[in-house]
Amino acid sequence: LRRAAQRGAAWVHVGPVPAAWKRLVTLAVDCQAGDEAAALSAICGAVVSQKLESSAHLAAATDGAVVRAHAFAPALPGCAEAARLIADPARRVILAVNQDTPVGGDHAEVRWAADLALLTGRVGGAAGGLLVVKNEANGQGVQDALYGAGFADAEDLARARAGLRAGTIQAVVLVGVDPAGLGDLAADLARAEFTAAMDLFPNAATARADVVVPLCPIQEEDGTLVSFDGRVTPVRRVFKPLAGFGNLEF
Repeated sequence: LRRAAQRGAAWVHVGPVPAAWKRLVTLAVDCQAGDEAAALSAICGAVVSQKLESSAHLAAATDGAVVRAHAFAPALPGCAEAARLIADPARRVILAVNQDTPVGGDHAEVRWAADLALLTGRVGGAAGGLLVVKNEANGQGVQDALYGAGFADAEDLARARAGLRAGTIQAVVLVGVDPAGLGDLAADLARAEFTAAMDLFPNAATARADVVVPLCPIQEEDGTLVSFDGRVTPVRRVFKPLAGFGNLEF
């Protein structure tokens, strides 16, 4: 992002701007944290009201007419200018939306960002696209492995918590999970009769676990990293694991 801005791309930021980024941002559409979806909706509305939409892309989309007919949120300061910047095919534009969506959230800001890309023709290869950056930016492979095993959504988490409260789940294995950052989940996890924690660093999970297994960093493990946009990067072991075994061996 920094390189793109330094090379002349306009950076439009929706939501609170981190202090380290302020000097790079061309236009900030300021709103409170949590209101990013409404701000993006308002920018979409500004694109439509100023007749800046890409008719070709909307015509090619199966739901193009639906996108144009949305009930958009009220305009915010900066929305009209943001719409003009993003809709200008001659400009290179970064649209950054800084929001952490909780487990079970409706991801409305992602849907509005996708609608904005469609409205302005910022889709398809060199024309642009949408990247959803997760907090675990290089942990997509782990996410796929865990979710593919059946623990996929908020409903699964709710069932697990209910099992802990009812006593039907008596043992828990936490892999790289710090309950301290997960609200009242820590109280439910504390109900388990046995807890094993695997992690690189000490945290709330390792502090109360019956068994702590040290995870290997990438320097001690053969494998791959999968980034949020699907790129696979191989890693090779440089040192023998200090724990005596690798993660997969364990």
